[in-house]
Amino acid sequence: LNTNACVAAGADGSIVKTIDGGTSWHAMPPVTGAASVSAISCLNFTVCFATDSAASGHVYTTQDGGATWTLSWDVATDPFTSSIGPLLGISCFGAQTCIAVGFSGLIGITTDGGLHWRTGYAGTTANLTSISCSSGCFVTADDSTVLFSADNGSTWFAQALAPHGVYLGVS
Repeated sequence: LNTNACVAAGADGSIVKTIDGGTSWHAMPPVTGAASVSAISCLNFTVCFATDSAASGHVYTTQDGGATWTLSWDVATDPFTSSIGPLLGISCFGAQTCIAVGFSGLIGITTDGGLHWRTGYAGTTANLTSISCSSGCFVTADDSTVLFSADNGSTWFAQALAPHGVYLGVS
């Protein structure tokens, strides 16, 4: 959001926010309908997206700074997907783009602020655990893989790594 603002998500759907660099944190209403929030990312101070690791392919959104949450995407409604599983990470960037990642290489992409979503594929069946985007996107997976996309998630390339492990986060 900025250097003083941050939003954190809890496994029980709880959300907390700071606007003073972490000096104080304030509880926000929980993500309605989410059983276990696995990740959260915001486009600005009012529009945020959260993934639910307890449900198959659910992304929730708030348009009012977290006062209310609605289901933005349910991968089960996408006729073009062959992978249905929980989403574990999400990263929003630019004015309206978010990419969510999850089980079996599942990727969901919106370029219009969550009005429409499409599935993508990272070229792996590994569980994608986290994503971070700025000028490009990096994704971690539970099979020692780190993927990179320079085109907002359309194509993905595996990165060469020396140490092996289960990578759960990326920044």
